[in-house]
Amino acid sequence: MELDSRWVAALQPLAEHYPFHQTWPDDSGNFGIGVWSRLPVDRWALEGFGESSAQVDVVARLPVGSPEGERPFRFLGLHPAPPVSADYTARRNRVYGEVAARLAAEPELPVVVAGDSNNTRFAPSFLRFCQQAGLYDTAHGRMAWRTWPAGAPSAILGVQIDHVLVSGGWRVCDFRRGPDIGSDHYPVIADLWLILPAGQASP
Repeated sequence: MELDSRWVAALQPLAEHYPFHQTWPDDSGNFGIGVWSRLPVDRWALEGFGESSAQVDVVARLPVGSPEGERPFRFLGLHPAPPVSADYTARRNRVYGEVAARLAAEPELPVVVAGDSNNTRFAPSFLRFCQQAGLYDTAHGRMAWRTWPAGAPSAILGVQIDHVLVSGGWRVCDFRRGPDIGSDHYPVIADLWLILPAGQASP
């Protein structure tokens, strides 16, 4: 998230370990985005979901040799507008609504949604989005990690606005905050196990 050309250059070494990757940098704003994956990717797409800022919509595959067997799943990388005004808040919520509607209309694959949601985990609009989209917060029941802003001030003033959400069919093994990597956000890490039986759509 918030990827520009400088970050694309700095992250080039990731290609050795994450051979499937695409980047869409934004040097004039803070809505650039990129995905790096060890898993094969069958489809790369950018979707606005009712907005001009791009959100990532990817179909990836667990490999044949994985314990779950070869299984496709959908990954959405979201970074809607921040709620700095009534207009921006409406734009953020419009993305939530469009994503929820799309997932309801296309329930065939298990789903992972991750990114800077520009919302806290207990906000009514965020909880409503999770409910309407049929998504579970992987941080549920765990410490409310502060992910923004990174650095010393976050110990007092920070909030968690970076989330990993999953549809039915995933088991959450762990959720945690990563170290300071030089961004103004801390990374979040979710360990997931796909347990959905083959051929069964997520609820």
